[in-house]
Amino acid sequence: MEPERPKEKVPIPGADGWLRVTTTHGNVFYAQKKTKRSEWTIPDEIRDHVEAMEASMQQERHAKRARTEPVTEPVDVVKEEVIVAEPVPDPEPVVPEPAPVALPPAPDLSFEEGRALFMGMLTSLNGTPSEVNPMAPWDQELPKFVHLPAYSSLRSSRDREDVFNEWCKLRLREKREKTTRRAPAPAPTHPSDCERQLRSLFKEQIVSSRTTFDDAKKQFGTDPRFTAVQNPKAVFNTWMQELVEIKRRLARNADTAFAALLTERLLEPASLLGEEGIQGEPDKDQAAQIWLKAKKTPGLVEDKRYDAVGSATRRAALFATWLRDGVRVQTAVEQAPQEVPQAKESESSEERRQRALQNRQAQVLRDQTRMRERNRAARFDLDSERRETDFRQLLLDVVSDPTLTWEDAQGLLSRDDRFRPAAMRDTLQDEQKAQFFAEHIARLQNKKRDQLARLFSKHTKDEHGRERLDTAMDTVLANIRTDEGFDAGLKRFLGEDASVHRSRTTTLEREYEAWDAWRQTCAKSEFQDMLRENAFVTFWGGLRKEKEQHTEQPSGAEPIPEDEEADEEAVSVLDMASNVDLREMESVLRRLEEENCTGVDAVYQLHDVAKSKNIIAPQ
Repeated sequence: MEPERPKEKVPIPGADGWLRVTTTHGNVFYAQKKTKRSEWTIPDEIRDHVEAMEASMQQERHAKRARTEPVTEPVDVVKEEVIVAEPVPDPEPVVPEPAPVALPPAPDLSFEEGRALFMGMLTSLNGTPSEVNPMAPWDQELPKFVHLPAYSSLRSSRDREDVFNEWCKLRLREKREKTTRRAPAPAPTHPSDCERQLRSLFKEQIVSSRTTFDDAKKQFGTDPRFTAVQNPKAVFNTWMQELVEIKRRLARNADTAFAALLTERLLEPASLLGEEGIQGEPDKDQAAQIWLKAKKTPGLVEDKRYDAVGSATRRAALFATWLRDGVRVQTAVEQAPQEVPQAKESESSEERRQRALQNRQAQVLRDQTRMRERNRAARFDLDSERRETDFRQLLLDVVSDPTLTWEDAQGLLSRDDRFRPAAMRDTLQDEQKAQFFAEHIARLQNKKRDQLARLFSKHTKDEHGRERLDTAMDTVLANIRTDEGFDAGLKRFLGEDASVHRSRTTTLEREYEAWDAWRQTCAKSEFQDMLRENAFVTFWGGLRKEKEQHTEQPSGAEPIPEDEEADEEAVSVLDMASNVDLREMESVLRRLEEENCTGVDAVYQLHDVAKSKNIIAPQ
């Protein structure tokens, strides 16, 4: 596509140097040379001049059309034939500019309604000269639809660009589906060709040996390659036999490779059994216990030969077989030296020494291999920790919005080299990245919730600075929304930022209800603990009983000395205890429990009761 260039420049009379510019693509914009300003829409300060110029141009076009209309006087036949053979071309019709569509003001439209109108506008241009190219950037395609009425259905340029990009993705997917839709293959005429193509179809699509012919007929019954064969069941049965043989051969190869993997990575079977204190061949349960420990060996599970055996049960059975075979071979080797002197009496000491040396070298080689694998596994663990640390630091540096999704965050993170290092071995799996991102977002959201909890606690306190459980939620939320601590970050987190059009994950009302439910639960727990302790009731009840015993002293007893301050204080405390009404305290406690008061409220109300009974002197 050729680049868009100015084609025609028309000065606007009386507009202080403004020009009306028409591009090679038929788009119109307005420019002022001295200020180097250009606008796709008509600036307000020259709107009257542009309308006057357009009205003048409209009158000129009407006058030109009147001059070029054919004369209606009767003419002779010869001239009429000439006119029919070579008609005078009519002037190019003037296409009136589209009248503006009456749309409700932008604030009256929700974001979803504006989005639907904007995408419908882009779709309506398909098949027209102004069709939007989904591969082109936003700035290049903007002149094609900036003058349309539905352009103003969204409130901000950022929203329009986001919806434009979303529409481009849908349009590309639609085109891709049309191009990748295959036409049905023509049916061959020769029977052997038909069977060969049907077999190729089965080979591409049927990979399970449990598939029945009815399943294949239901899936491929309308395919021309299936209907062209007279006996498709015979072709199906032939392929199923071949598929079974292929799977058996692959399973045997996988079993052999798995046994070789066990020999390379693990200790000898006799050593594994010796560590568990097992003599002879292990039974099924013993082999299973050894396998649980053995498969934790570094480098075993990561090997592709491990996953080649598709069943965990099959791997356990192969390991048990490998153990038993190893024990049998070891037993045979141990019994062999007793027969060797009889069979090979002529073997020299030099030959025996060479054989022992070879066995020792083989054992050392196996030990070195295992040691290298363990070192490699240790280095792999260290590299994994370093990769995780780098990626977590990247999240701390880049991601600070708790409402950000993983799909949107990938565009921000991909700009940093730590997201995709040059060495593939330093790259984390996509699942790990998504998991770390989710944990980071959860921490950011918890910080916002802690900030909200402080605001909730602040606005639920009474004039004495005590939290109240009966504060109305509407009052608390109204005060919070006017609080200076309710900053833009909290508004964005709660979806109350008008500039952000994303689906809400939470609201201020929902967060308050969750916090209030947690507070109610804590208050009930504290109050129940206080009732279980009831130390003050036990204390005052004991003093009251002591007072009663003191007043019931026999007449012959010695009087209590009154000149000692300690005794006077004890008597005054006993006198105060006589005024305590334990039943009234219990009724207060039960009423507080029914009103869901906190432990702090209970202490203050009991304090008021004590004052009224002169147990505590008023301050």
